[in-house]
Amino acid sequence: QVLFRTGGLARLEEQRDAVLAGTITRLQAQARGVLARRRLQKRKVQETAILCIQKNVRKFMGVREWPWWRLLVRLTPLLNVHRTEHQLKEAKTELEVLKARLEKVEKDKNNLQQSNDKLEGRLSEVVADL
Repeated sequence: QVLFRTGGLARLEEQRDAVLAGTITRLQAQARGVLARRRLQKRKVQETAILCIQKNVRKFMGVREWPWWRLLVRLTPLLNVHRTEHQLKEAKTELEVLKARLEKVEKDKNNLQQSNDKLEGRLSEVVADL
């Protein structure tokens, strides 16, 4: 056992409480700082997005009555349809090529299987003769 003078233990507990209070206060301050910086960063991203959208809307409002813009808006979907048809044709062509390759591989497989069967037949004849 450790013996203390009168009030010594109380003084040590007060010192411990003071040190812990300081440490906890610093930890809370750092946590609040981290959270505040995250909120600030989020607000900056939102502000940038808002400014970008506002700028694009202002530009659109300026050109929406121009004849070339109206023409572009009407033709763009038609161009996409043509592009889709072209991609579909390419996909069909690629599918046909792959089918042809598959048929060739299957034909080669069948030929090899037949050769294998013939060789196994010969091997069984040789073994039977022995």
